[in-house]
Amino acid sequence: NQADLATGIKLGTTPSKSKRTYVDVASDYIIRTSFEDRFPHVAEATISSGSIFSNLTGGVLFNGPFLPMPAGRYHVRIKGQARGATTAWADVIAEGGKVRLAGGGLVNADEEAYDVFNADLTLDNDTSAIEVRVYAGAGEAVRIDGYELIPAP
Repeated sequence: NQADLATGIKLGTTPSKSKRTYVDVASDYIIRTSFEDRFPHVAEATISSGSIFSNLTGGVLFNGPFLPMPAGRYHVRIKGQARGATTAWADVIAEGGKVRLAGGGLVNADEEAYDVFNADLTLDNDTSAIEVRVYAGAGEAVRIDGYELIPAP
């Protein structure tokens, strides 16, 4: 409301939705449902209609979001599509890549959209910067629509 705009709002662990980044963030989960045109951590990829597409030259498509996460058990799910992606992979890292929490190849299929990567992971200690990364090799068609890192059941 207008008063909040003037004085600011204190956000604790209450989930918030940013219209700019299309990310729900709480102290113990991250859900990204879309990528904006100026997403700062896109490398070898193109953003179109809220999704990230491999540019077929090979390399890490994106990394981030570089947000703190408390210790705990989590599940990561990456949504999109991969075709002919024999070397494509995804992983979750912490501490600038010193700790690899989960990783593996992307699932290939011809369906329009589905989960290309699912994994459970355990974060033994709180971290100041968690990252989700996706890699696609040269000539590999990969589209990423979003991802979530949520507490494991």
